[in-house]
Amino acid sequence: MGRMKVFSTALLVCCCDALSGAKTLKCNVTHTDRKHVYTITHFASLGQSGTCEFYWSNGSDHMIATNSEKADVVQKASNSTLITSECLAGVFLKLHYTTRQNEPEDYEAKCEAVCPAPDVGDQGWSLYLLFILVPIILLLAGLGFWFCRKSHRVLCSDGQDRDYSSVEGGDTETGL
Repeated sequence: MGRMKVFSTALLVCCCDALSGAKTLKCNVTHTDRKHVYTITHFASLGQSGTCEFYWSNGSDHMIATNSEKADVVQKASNSTLITSECLAGVFLKLHYTTRQNEPEDYEAKCEAVCPAPDVGDQGWSLYLLFILVPIILLLAGLGFWFCRKSHRVLCSDGQDRDYSSVEGGDTETGL
């Protein structure tokens, strides 16, 4: 049922757009923290005095959000605002607005965003440390421990067998 409504909404918006010539609206794009906000400033108040069907899409005309559905990246969608968790470079809005006097009006907007490069600094270093440096450090620590044990035996023994039984009061086991 939901897909049929999306299809009918898209068909309605596209057909009305082709027949009547939609009015172009301006779109502002802002990026804050992990939110990307696409705002249509002129149209924000019109939705209160009539009915409006909106269709946000990407450059490939894949649905991002409609009145009834939204993609996973969408945090909020309305006839004047789209908030996403990911930056989308090319976003299109098509609106079919019907006034209280039952007069149809069609609008469209193209939102061009310059998407910031993803910040992978912290994640990149943590992965580097985890998968490269930690095994190398463990290997070097193991080799160092082995070398010290081997060197200690060589340094403390001069190659002669020791007989501690002749030492007065000495323990033959420990040499003390």
